[in-house]
Amino acid sequence: MKIAGKIEVLFVAGFGPIVREMTTSRTLYGEALGIPFKEESGGYLHTEALQGAKTFALWPLSQAAHSCFGNDSWPEDKARPRRAKPQAGKTLACVGSCPASVAGVRCSERGKRNGSS
Repeated sequence: MKIAGKIEVLFVAGFGPIVREMTTSRTLYGEALGIPFKEESGGYLHTEALQGAKTFALWPLSQAAHSCFGNDSWPEDKARPRRAKPQAGKTLACVGSCPASVAGVRCSERGKRNGSS
C-alpha cells in the first residue's frame, strides 16, 4: 500500500485491541473471523499468522490496567479503553507496553501517579 506516493507500507508490526470480555472476543476474532490464536499464561491470545500484521493479540483489560497503572483494575476516574490506537497529541508508549493514549494521560502524568519517571 502506498501513501501519498512516497511511503510504502509493508506490514503492521503489531496490533492488539484491549478487550473487556475475553470469551466474547475470542469467539468473535477466533471463531467468527477464523483467526488462529496461541494462548499464553493469563489468557493472553496472540498470533503471528494473520496476513499483513507481524503480531495480532487480544489484550485483556486487566493486563492493560496492570501495565498502565500497576494493578489489575482500571481506575474508576479513567474512561475505559475502546481501542488501542494513538490519539492526536498523545504519546503512544511510555512504561512497558502501555498505550498512554488509551489511558488518557501523558507519560509525565502517568509517571507521577505510578511513582516512576
